[in-house]
Order: sequence, then structure tokens, then C-alpha cells
Amino acid sequence: MILDRFFRCRGFGTASRLNTRLVDAIFAAAAHFEAPRVEVISAFRSPKFNDSLNKKGRNVSVESRHTRGEAIDFRLPKILPEILGEWLWEQFDGGVGTYQADGFIHLDVGPKRKWNGR
Repeated sequence: MILDRFFRCRGFGTASRLNTRLVDAIFAAAAHFEAPRVEVISAFRSPKFNDSLNKKGRNVSVESRHTRGEAIDFRLPKILPEILGEWLWEQFDGGVGTYQADGFIHLDVGPKRKWNGR
């Protein structure tokens, strides 16, 4: 699938299927907010790349859902993360993390929960 290449690991270029619920959610958000584009920060991460980020002190979970194609970090231009996060919380049954300082949303297909990152 062409989207598998698009959402591939940015560290090693490894492609993997991203859960379609995530793709549907980011496209629904873009349509709702009339965003001209979706900026993907991180989608699939190979376990090796995730481990390297962890060793560099980046704030990544050792058991990250990114390594299973079950999470995506993204932003919509000109939409504040707290606004986007609240909308996703109402619309999406999964994890919604709002990272205001870094200007992005983490979305995953785990249990419904929300948090604010740094």
C-alpha cells in the first residue's frame, strides 16, 4: 500500500502498515478544521529506531505503540494543539496526547485516555 511508504520509519525507512483508524482520524480532523495539509511528525517507528531515540534521552516509551503501527504524532497548520486534541478526544476512541510546547498531537489506538505532554 502506498500509505505504508508514506508513514514509514523516518530513522531507517522501514515501512509498516499504520492502523487505518489513525488514518481515518487524521483525515477527518483535517476536513473538520479545513486544514490544507497534515504534518506528520512520527508514524511507524522500527523498534531499533525507537530504541535509539530512547537511548538519546528522547521522551519515547520503550513499549511505544509507534513500533506496531498503532500511533501517529501530527499537527494541523494554524490549529492549536489543545483545540485539535479536544476535538479528537470527542471523536476518537483511543489515546490522545496533547504536546502544546512542541505543537503536536499523539494519537493511538490504545484504550481511551488523554494526557498533556511537555
